Amino acid sequence: MDVAVDGEQALTALSEKEYGLLITDHLMPNVSGVDLVRQLRANGNQIPSILISGDMPEHEFDLGQLFSPGALLAKPFSMAEFLAVVEEISESSQRAA
Repeated sequence: MDVAVDGEQALTALSEKEYGLLITDHLMPNVSGVDLVRQLRANGNQIPSILISGDMPEHEFDLGQLFSPGALLAKPFSMAEFLAVVEEISESSQRAA
């Protein structure tokens, strides 16, 4: 597991190493979570992604296709909800493989 302090650092890390899951916040310095995933998808990276946000405009929650495989998770959420999303994504990734 690695941690990036902002979206630019995340893009760099994701270009240098292969990961199984991306968990990102929407509001980050330099590159937002939505823009991070958009750039990854534009470059052909289909890493399963969970976007977390407590302050995302409602129209951006209609980005399900962008986050496929993945999910959008609105704050606040419980640990049980988070773990259920991670498990669902893991299972769907295994079925697709």
